[in-house]
Amino acid sequence: MKASWYAEALVRALQSGAVKSDKEIRATIARFHEVVKARGHEGLLKMIPRELERIAERDTAHNQVTL
Repeated sequence: MKASWYAEALVRALQSGAVKSDKEIRATIARFHEVVKARGHEGLLKMIPRELERIAERDTAHNQVTL
């Protein structure tokens, strides 16, 4: 597994219409953490925040319009 795959999955889960309140966001992140640990990929947890930053940068660049 790659950290970027987990980061993409987390972004998709948070951007879906199912997660709306802060409580639901926290629950989703907690569940995400549990799943990563259960799969034995705890070492990737420290890399996922950087991948989330890259995804945000990519999305910003993709949505940016130059005039």
